[in-house]
Amino acid sequence: MKKLYKNFEQFNQAMHETEGVIPQIFEKVAKKAALKFVNEAKNITDKEGLVDTGSYKRNWTGDIANPGKKFWTVRGFNPMSYASHLEYGHKLKNGGRWKGRFVGTLAIEKAEEFAVEELKKELGSLWE
Repeated sequence: MKKLYKNFEQFNQAMHETEGVIPQIFEKVAKKAALKFVNEAKNITDKEGLVDTGSYKRNWTGDIANPGKKFWTVRGFNPMSYASHLEYGHKLKNGGRWKGRFVGTLAIEKAEEFAVEELKKELGSLWE
């Protein structure tokens, strides 16, 4: 059940009380989203059959940054030298083409969806 505020002062006070908690919530959700990115990338790698030695799958990495102190960035990448070829595709020697699998792109989309839902849950619980 949502809180009902009798007047603006009560509502304003409640907003000021949550001010210190919100940056922590954003950081927590960003960390969860980075982990979600890595797990999704590994799952998609398995589904696409891109695992031969396992190096590509093991090297998916996700981290967070807070460049402007006002927002969080989730970065996902794979440092393997051939990762961009698997991600976007490339020409083959015989004139053919290797179709890109967009593993990182799909994984970051899933992580974004996850982050939005988590933020709705976390921030919504502040005013319930």
